[in-house]
Amino acid sequence: MLGRIDKVWQNEAPSGQPYLVLEIGSQHYSLCDKDWIGKLQEGDIVEYDWKKAGKFRNITNIKQVDAHPYGSSEKDRHIVGMSCLKSAAMIFGSVDAEPKRKVNLTIAAARHFEKYINDSVPAKRSNDSKNQNYEHEGGDDDLKL
Repeated sequence: MLGRIDKVWQNEAPSGQPYLVLEIGSQHYSLCDKDWIGKLQEGDIVEYDWKKAGKFRNITNIKQVDAHPYGSSEKDRHIVGMSCLKSAAMIFGSVDAEPKRKVNLTIAAARHFEKYINDSVPAKRSNDSKNQNYEHEGGDDDLKL
C-alpha cells in the first residue's frame, strides 16, 4: 500500500520495547522495528505492507518513497500543472468579469490547486461544527472576485 504519514508517535510495549504508531489515512499501524525510530516523520510518503494481529495492524514491511507520489519527472509535473489549469479554466470560464481579471483568477486558482496536489498547502478542519468543510491556509486572497 502507498500512503502519507499523518501522525507518528512512539509508544512502549508492556515488555518495555519501544515501537512507533503511524497514522496513515485515519488508520493506526504499529511498527515494531526500532531501526525506524527517529527516521519517519509526518508528511513522509511510504509504501508498506501490514498484517492484522488481534486488534492491531502491524506493519511487516515499509520503505520511504519519493515525496511526489504523482511523479517527479518534468513531464509529470507539466501534466499536473495543465490539469490544474484546465480545472481552473472550467470554474472561471463563465464568471462575468473583464478578460484580464478572468485570466488572473484562473492562473491563481490553478497555482493554488497545484500546491494543494503537491501537499504544500496544509488543510485544517473548520472550527464551525455545522460546517464540515476543510479550509486551506494561504493563497486565497488572489481568488476573490
